Amino acid sequence: MRCTRRDLMKQIGIAMASLAATRCTRVTCYAPALLSTDTPSADQLAQQTAVIRDLAQDGTIDPATAVRAQAAIGRERLRACWLQLQQLAAVTAKDTSRGEELRTSLVAEHQLALDDLIPLSEIQPAVAEQVQVAFDGAAYHVWAANAPITCYKETPINYEPASSDQLARQSALLAEMAQGSGLDQEAVARARAAVERDIAFLNLPEDEVQAMYDKLMVASTNGQYPTFDQVELQIPPESADAAHFLVELLLGVTGWPIAVRSCRL
Repeated sequence: MRCTRRDLMKQIGIAMASLAATRCTRVTCYAPALLSTDTPSADQLAQQTAVIRDLAQDGTIDPATAVRAQAAIGRERLRACWLQLQQLAAVTAKDTSRGEELRTSLVAEHQLALDDLIPLSEIQPAVAEQVQVAFDGAAYHVWAANAPITCYKETPINYEPASSDQLARQSALLAEMAQGSGLDQEAVARARAAVERDIAFLNLPEDEVQAMYDKLMVASTNGQYPTFDQVELQIPPESADAAHFLVELLLGVTGWPIAVRSCRL
């Protein structure tokens, strides 16, 4: 059911109060408890963004406050998509077709939320593209793993299921950590390092993936190949930035002090 403008304004009022309480002057400020405990749907969050944009245009609220509110709601929309991966698994296990519909809807909503964040300078286009590919891969894996059919291409080596599965598991772990009373910086750093590898691999062009597989097949002994975690993988800057963005998104924080990694794993 679509909420009324009064409902939207009430929720936006809560958002404004949350932003004021943080006394934050940065556009990237994000408070996990932005919205009411009666969590709005993706459609309602999208409506909130549109209403805030209208209020800024007619001068009801100042532009800086509108930007912060739109950024916070956009991040909430993205986070909601990742948190719904468990629901995707449950729905798919009962009905593959309904699961496919939900997967398609989540991927589309994730892309729309990213598209809204780019003009706000919350994320760069190249980084947003990597984040979208990562979510698409994770959502597909969750659907494929719970659908009673084989959905992965049969090849001698295929690291995509392992990478996508790890990404989905790390996202669930980070969301669980966000519910705790404190954050372990070392645990967060380990999660980010794993997410970096997953995002880097999932964003590799198909020809580079095949070249990697061909090289490993030539170097294999008796058909034994290294696991995905053992493969040397370059982490491009965009993948590192995408991992940092995703970790902060799932934890509901910004500015988490994780040293930027520039290494070969």
